[in-house]
Amino acid sequence: MRGAQGRGHGRADAPRCARDQRRRSFVHGDQLMGVDSLLKFEYKLVHMSSSTRVLILGALLDGPMNGYGVRRRLEVMGADQWANVAFGSIYHGLGKMADEGLVEVVEAGRGGKVVYELTEQGRQEFHRLLLTAWHEVSPIVDPFQVAVTFIDRLEKQEILDALHGRMRQLRMNVDTIGHIFGVKQRYGAPRHVDENLRLTRAMFQAQLDWVEHAIERVEADELP
Repeated sequence: MRGAQGRGHGRADAPRCARDQRRRSFVHGDQLMGVDSLLKFEYKLVHMSSSTRVLILGALLDGPMNGYGVRRRLEVMGADQWANVAFGSIYHGLGKMADEGLVEVVEAGRGGKVVYELTEQGRQEFHRLLLTAWHEVSPIVDPFQVAVTFIDRLEKQEILDALHGRMRQLRMNVDTIGHIFGVKQRYGAPRHVDENLRLTRAMFQAQLDWVEHAIERVEADELP
């Protein structure tokens, strides 16, 4: 019976031991990948937070508005497509920036809607973040690069099927963005906002060019 209890305790303690082992991999650096992954995760959080902050502050440059107004402004800009921003984080972000003195509450409207206005400190922070974004070149993280890394693990026909499928999707994306230009103008989007679409289309086109060339190389047995 004692033996069974001992084994039982061993199983109960196993999750805690596993957590301790993971913690050691980060704290003591006995596994380099653990530390590296943690640093990348922290960098991603900081980077995404900065993007959200500059978008919210930038939206308020045009005048006071509530959280829904900020959200609508970012929706018109299509920010969820190219800035990796979650619209649900806008309300939390406004509250946090109010605590930091970057925005201030100027009106508590009906239905609990709070109207925010940019402070001078907020304008300075927007300018600082904006210049940082212009000068900072960040790596483009795309899961497709993981797939390319292990291309030699697939059969030739599997690779060709996948590449042809990806080619069709990329062509559709490039064509769709072309149609969006006219639609956005009807919503009163500023002309310079179109540059985000042009940049996105250029990135899709660059990958499309690579895929089309890769298909030729796979068919000629030059890849992988």
